[in-house]
Amino acid sequence: MLSFTQSYRYVQAVFFEKKWFITSQGNDLAYMTYVPVGGKLTLFGTRSNSLYQLYANSTSTISSIIQTALMPMSDPIRTKQATKAAIEATNSNTAVTLTATIDTESVSEPLNELSSLIYWTNNNFVTIAWINNASAVVGWDASGYQLFKSDASNYGKYLGLTVTSNSAGFIYNGFEFEHELRVRF
Repeated sequence: MLSFTQSYRYVQAVFFEKKWFITSQGNDLAYMTYVPVGGKLTLFGTRSNSLYQLYANSTSTISSIIQTALMPMSDPIRTKQATKAAIEATNSNTAVTLTATIDTESVSEPLNELSSLIYWTNNNFVTIAWINNASAVVGWDASGYQLFKSDASNYGKYLGLTVTSNSAGFIYNGFEFEHELRVRF
């Protein structure tokens, strides 16, 4: 027996640079339209009797899930052993923390937590904590271009990534894999 709820989920299908993306701005928008502002198309929506610019807040956290295709890496019948995975991102003055899995056609394995925070270490590679006058540990954030990288150990005919984040104001620039070719079939 199937059970359905009476709730709806409103999504936008966005086509940008020859790619489709699914986004959401909540389930309470009544109307949406775009208007050219300063030479750029800008999306607006209404809630009750208020008008809002959509996708305009760069400081609020955004829950995101990005999943790449499972890629054959130019040889679909050969097993690939993933050795490293990386995510390129650009942020603006906010810390970015990503959680990622390296995916194959049969299993997903978690990567180390990826963060743009900078850790200070001494000659013995012990992390040095910076503490402010309120006795709180201070995190140092790297802004601008970041390469989040991790060792990986998954293997399969196809490789992909699933990345989740609850960070604000950053852009995914690319996904990278290092792999070794293994057996055929």
